[in-house]
Amino acid sequence: MKNKKLSIFLYLVLTAVFSYSQELKELYIVGQAQKLNDSQTWRIDQNGNFCAAIQVISDLDGFTYDSNDGIVKDVDNKPGKDVVYLTSTERVLEIFKAGYERKKLILSSIGIVLQPQDVWQITITGDKEIESYPVTFRFTPNDATLTIDSIELAGLTHILTAGEHHIVIEKPGFYPLIETIQVDQSHVFFEWKLYEIPKAYLPSDSLTLKKKEVDPFVFEMVLVEGGSFYMGCTNEQVDCNSNEKPAHKVKLYDYYIGKYEITQRQWQAVMDENKYSDCLDCPVTNVSWRDIRIFLKKLKKITGVRYRLPTEAEWEYAARGRNMLAEIDTLNYVYLFSGSNTIENVAWYSENAGISTHPVGQKEPNQLGIYDMTGNAWEWCSDWYDSEYYERSPVIYPRGGRSGQHRVLRGGGRDSSAWICRISFRGHEIPEFRNEKTGFRLAKFPD
Repeated sequence: MKNKKLSIFLYLVLTAVFSYSQELKELYIVGQAQKLNDSQTWRIDQNGNFCAAIQVISDLDGFTYDSNDGIVKDVDNKPGKDVVYLTSTERVLEIFKAGYERKKLILSSIGIVLQPQDVWQITITGDKEIESYPVTFRFTPNDATLTIDSIELAGLTHILTAGEHHIVIEKPGFYPLIETIQVDQSHVFFEWKLYEIPKAYLPSDSLTLKKKEVDPFVFEMVLVEGGSFYMGCTNEQVDCNSNEKPAHKVKLYDYYIGKYEITQRQWQAVMDENKYSDCLDCPVTNVSWRDIRIFLKKLKKITGVRYRLPTEAEWEYAARGRNMLAEIDTLNYVYLFSGSNTIENVAWYSENAGISTHPVGQKEPNQLGIYDMTGNAWEWCSDWYDSEYYERSPVIYPRGGRSGQHRVLRGGGRDSSAWICRISFRGHEIPEFRNEKTGFRLAKFPD
């Protein structure tokens, strides 16, 4: 007991010193206490009676404990799991850890009523230090504007927390660079080059980009000329969800988007794996948003071309058919689906697809010559999903929420209803989600 009191005394001294230099963090209980019916304790307390025990599960270490009656003998300390022995009449458990506020648990308030030989289990976690690193950026031209996580910053070196960050580098007359970077102790330097917007565009509305002697297929890309349009619940859309509102004006730069969804054949050539499909010309499915990031990295090594996923705004602009819009300032568009008001003409969906996807390009294209933007396979976009994003979306080149739990999916799939297949319908899933209905198409800025 003397050692225990000394430990508590040292904790209080260290905590007092620590609190002068840094705000104390908090400890939390996760979930509910559970009684372990198949476990019994045979330890005897100071009065000769069977004691009870509380098993503390945690992703933290270095706890010490106290109670009204004191701890019975020593705590069984194991990594991530301590067993604290208490008298069966105990009603309080105190938990201490240097740098954290004392956690005083009234056992009855968390559903624990001790009886002799009972063993209860609780889970404890706490606020943790977030690792940060000085991260340096270098880009050409060097007078471009750097935005990190939607905040415009001056200078080239910034302290960033470990994890993902959304980077935008922009300068008038150049295509913006949009990247999601992963910061850790091994990734603290990033370098990019912006490409100038050409004064004249290719006369054709499509461009074929061939891979370098790897396999015979090509990526057919359609040039979408920049312009303004109204995104979301425009007047021709019906029974819109709240996350499609309000319809709002958006202005985009020129970009290329895939004429077709990426096929199983193309995925297999890049990733050397088959995604459970015998139809090589069907859209690849069973791919998560994170799977696609790996695909894009490998594809860049093979082709030397920086492909990416389209933003949600780019996806909808292309789906609506840019040639029809021509900078018209109106909420009235022509088509409910991508290329037609008759869904059977342009889409494989719940009423005609059967139980599987179909080879790309079998239905009619939209006005830009793009196929299957309605139905067949859901298509991942680059944006974090935010149900209220349309209420505060910027006009120029919106890129979605700053962070979130889900990424955007668009277009509906082979088992979606016509209502879900509408151009403005917004789907979303966690980045790790994959099933036989989710695929994607490529996008890129002009060289």
